[in-house]
Amino acid sequence: MNLFVIGNGFDKAHSLKTDYINFRDFLYETDPDFLSSFEEAYGSCSESNRELKLIIR
Repeated sequence: MNLFVIGNGFDKAHSLKTDYINFRDFLYETDPDFLSSFEEAYGSCSESNRELKLIIR
């Protein structure tokens, strides 16, 4: 078995949706309770401009 780890923009060059916001959307659909607790602990993502906003504690 071979494992190929490809980086340096491979995902972006192939238009793969690998941004945090894509992962957040996935969590919102599959496990909104986890997403809520995660963002409460580490920060939140504004729906209006969809940018990650970190809360410094």
